[in-house]
Amino acid sequence: MCVVLIVPKDVRPSLETLRLCEQSNPHGGGIAWRKAGAVEWLKTNDVAEIYKLVRTMKGELVIHFRIATVGGVCSELRHPFPVSRKCKLLDRGRTGAVLFQNGTWGGYDEALRFAESEGHRIPPGEMSDARAAAFLVSIYGHKFLAKCGHSRWVYFSGTETIRYGDW
Repeated sequence: MCVVLIVPKDVRPSLETLRLCEQSNPHGGGIAWRKAGAVEWLKTNDVAEIYKLVRTMKGELVIHFRIATVGGVCSELRHPFPVSRKCKLLDRGRTGAVLFQNGTWGGYDEALRFAESEGHRIPPGEMSDARAAAFLVSIYGHKFLAKCGHSRWVYFSGTETIRYGDW
């Protein structure tokens, strides 16, 4: 399973810790931080790039290292995913909230079909359960995550960090 680190503002993981996380979850990393009431993120395969941000960013951070379970091994499916109707597969960006996942959610196909039946357009491109959830949260709100299987979720917005699932 993936690893998600919720890093308090006064704690920073070492480069060694980040490398150990990446060794166990080698399919890409990502980091998110708050800036001026929004969330900025970076997805990368370079743990040193994540560590550089860990050392320079102030405040709470969320870091994720992926092991592909749902969706293929591809850079597009690294976390986080922007919570938006377009839920683009960008390596970096700025948005109101992002979503991270640890686990798998088997019901995401059915939930996407339901949203489509209600007239919502599914974003194009590679899809995983986590990306689907970010899209669906943009429609139904973050409390929707309480219904998404046995995964652990981190909803990280410009103002709050909310965990769902059994941590």
